Amino acid sequence: MKTLMIVLSLCALLPAIAQTYPPEEGCMIRYQYDAAGNRIQRDWYCWGPEVKSTPEPSTVADGTAAKRLLETIHMNVFPNPASEQSTVTFTAAVPSGTLELVDASGRSVLKTPAIGMTTELPLAHVEPGSYWVVFQSGEERIITGLVVGDPHK
Repeated sequence: MKTLMIVLSLCALLPAIAQTYPPEEGCMIRYQYDAAGNRIQRDWYCWGPEVKSTPEPSTVADGTAAKRLLETIHMNVFPNPASEQSTVTFTAAVPSGTLELVDASGRSVLKTPAIGMTTELPLAHVEPGSYWVVFQSGEERIITGLVVGDPHK
């Protein structure tokens, strides 16, 4: 009888402690490898409500959340380090979004629209230092690092 009570208690608690997968929000580090198996790129991919100032998630006809569009797209920034200009490329065409250069204190230094597979970042007026390049489209974003050097050295 005692075993039956424990099993029934666990069955009653199970819905309360169960987690959904995949989660509705979060971030993960993604790696990209070349044909020889060498890691050539690392970036962050984030989705869900923690991405501030974004519209509600889009839904399809049956009311379920739409598939995450950026989940399989990687962002590359070159040259890195850069001084005058840097090119941001994506492994596939991205939906309309915003590219933002953010400094270590979280201050936005540069913001430009991005669509397609390539966008140029003008860095001539950006102070030397380490920055995050953030592409955001809806509730999704891809983040990678960029070092801006002194163009006169």
